[in-house]
Amino acid sequence: CITMNKKTFAAFAAAVLEGLQNYKNFDGRARRSAFWKFTLFLFICYTVAPIAFSSLFGTHGMPWLISLAVDVTLIVPLLSSLTRRLHDGGHSGWHVAIASPLLASSPILIFVGIVNLLYGMAGSGIEAGYQDTFFGILKFLLILVVYLVIIFVWSVKDGERGTNKYGKSPKYK
Repeated sequence: CITMNKKTFAAFAAAVLEGLQNYKNFDGRARRSAFWKFTLFLFICYTVAPIAFSSLFGTHGMPWLISLAVDVTLIVPLLSSLTRRLHDGGHSGWHVAIASPLLASSPILIFVGIVNLLYGMAGSGIEAGYQDTFFGILKFLLILVVYLVIIFVWSVKDGERGTNKYGKSPKYK
């Protein structure tokens, strides 16, 4: 059983409130601990909430719409929080703007790549066009994964001490 004392819960709640209240603030810096507490909250919202709604209300209709509304509502706070976290390490928030549409399009690209590969194999063997498309998409997805790993590493590293071009350190005041 997971237990949480009042101080830990207060710190978690403060991080969640900070993340939600600063949803339109893409400037400044965010502490690592606050970012990861907010990310844990988002993980719970994205995974536990849909399961709970489905078990309470069934799997059709309303739970799906509620889950979609939660997902769409929390995208901007997630992006702004990640941007401020990257700023804390001295990295541009534009990395989030570049990765987001690429990540959002990846399921479509995976589907297109698999269809191309299967369609090419259905003939007399894999034709060059289909194989090139499949491996082109595979290369793109590999580059995307590497890019996301870099962003992840930046988000787990300690922020820069003192002031950087994004503002004063929230940790080392």
